[in-house]
Amino acid sequence: MTNGAAEGDFIRKLESFGETYPGIRLSYRKSNSPSAVVISIDGSLDSNNSDAFRKLALEVLGLAKNEGGLILNLAGLRYASSTGLGSFTAILLEARRHQVPFFLCHIQPSVLSVLDLLGFTSFFDCINDFEVFP
Repeated sequence: MTNGAAEGDFIRKLESFGETYPGIRLSYRKSNSPSAVVISIDGSLDSNNSDAFRKLALEVLGLAKNEGGLILNLAGLRYASSTGLGSFTAILLEARRHQVPFFLCHIQPSVLSVLDLLGFTSFFDCINDFEVFP
């Protein structure tokens, strides 16, 4: 499968994610400055959808490596359970294994407090704006 075909397949999966898992919407885009794949999460990430989200996000790591990195835009993430945040850790570990830069962006205070409570904030590279990340 070509990179373009893989990207198209991934975008279709993202667009239909909310149909399978109501309460969450995912979107995909490429950031040109800097070059990276951005997945935006709107809604809630919890035990009902986090495993499927993790699997889907891991699929994009190959694309993200070719594009310069993976950014999870959390501006629309209203709630994340510890299971949901655990999916971020799984993605981080796989990204490091494949040497793909991985960032969390626009973390909402409610999500940040759970990350802090779990002691996860020191593991992740967090940025305020994906248009200017290092």
